[in-house]
Amino acid sequence: MENGAKNGAQLRALGERLVGDQQAIMRAWRQSSKNDPELKTARHLSRSRFDDHIPGVLKAFAAQLAAWPGAGLVAAEAVQERRGAQHGAHRWQEGYALPEVAREWVHLHLVLLDLFEQYAVRDGVDHDT
Repeated sequence: MENGAKNGAQLRALGERLVGDQQAIMRAWRQSSKNDPELKTARHLSRSRFDDHIPGVLKAFAAQLAAWPGAGLVAAEAVQERRGAQHGAHRWQEGYALPEVAREWVHLHLVLLDLFEQYAVRDGVDHDT
């Protein structure tokens, strides 16, 4: 298999894992955020209001991975941007300060990085991917 095709297949598989492991990702993100003493506003939100647009963000990210490097990548990136903006607007409406939103994103990114590392080790993902 050509290197680009192999990378594309591995990225699609990662996207499928993001969707398949969404509940575990959300759980880990909620717990990580809850354990952060700097995130005070999140403690006052219901689970559904805390989760907000993040399941859609994960699905949009999976679509980006599946589209790479094809013609659909630009459209997938636009959806991802829109989902992120919706999440930010929701957090603003909930009374979040910008540093809190940024910290929440950091927690989500760390959870995703852990998943990517586990996936890479377990499934032998190429370094280029």
